[in-house]
Amino acid sequence: MIRNRSLLLAVLLIGVGVFLLLQRADVITDDVDVGPIVLIGIGVFLLVERIVERGPVGAGYVAPLVVTAIGVGLLLEDVGAFDGDGVIVPLVAIAIGAGLILGAAPARR
Repeated sequence: MIRNRSLLLAVLLIGVGVFLLLQRADVITDDVDVGPIVLIGIGVFLLVERIVERGPVGAGYVAPLVVTAIGVGLLLEDVGAFDGDGVIVPLVAIAIGAGLILGAAPARR
């Protein structure tokens, strides 16, 4: 588990460095913040960790999906895909529903 957390930190640092480098090179506009990218990375990492270590059955999918949804919502707001702040609540509701469905799915044999 500790090795996985070290891997998460390493991947996040590399991702933030690449993001900032692309922003300096004007590939990514200054309007986009690094925070949503970090949240998406953490959420995806936690989701993959949950699937690999515990299998596709049981609880534990809601939190990673909610973190990812918040990151996606903030990123969509940063790039101007939606006007206003109303995108995060629907995305979180979708993530909670998807997490509950995944948690209730029967085991694969």
